[in-house]
Amino acid sequence: TYTAVPIGEFCHNRLHKLEQLRDDLVRHLPAKKLPVEGYITITGEEKIMQQMRNMIDEAEARIYVAAAPKVLRGIRPELKRAVDRGLKVVVIDSDGFELEGAILYRAKYETDQIRLITDSSRVLTGELAGDPPICLYSGKENLVVLFKEALKNEITLIQLTGSETGR
Repeated sequence: TYTAVPIGEFCHNRLHKLEQLRDDLVRHLPAKKLPVEGYITITGEEKIMQQMRNMIDEAEARIYVAAAPKVLRGIRPELKRAVDRGLKVVVIDSDGFELEGAILYRAKYETDQIRLITDSSRVLTGELAGDPPICLYSGKENLVVLFKEALKNEITLIQLTGSETGR
């Protein structure tokens, strides 16, 4: 027979079961592989946003992200946690995105373009506006260096035009 339980108890039970499943998976996972150094195409907004969240959560030292406001709003909790962990977080946006503890720059973004670099070792770039949305992810040093230089140049240009908003 079925007996209704209060919604809070039901949710608590479900979350507890998911935590148990997560713990079982973690215990039985094979050894962690080194980050991918090739090029991976990620298709679909949900998968792209999840990859961004994972990259930010796994970062150990610094994060550079240039993105449209919609994208930044979607990863704000992860960026906040990164700042709270003491990571250097640099954000280039176009719409007054605010995040205490981050270094913020303003630039015009008319598309859902994404450029994310974490720990100078991984890069994600692409656009959410396409059909389907598509991004390129890589740990290849040459691509990471290329995007670091592009972001550095963009930041320099922003500083020269007076669009830096603080730390």
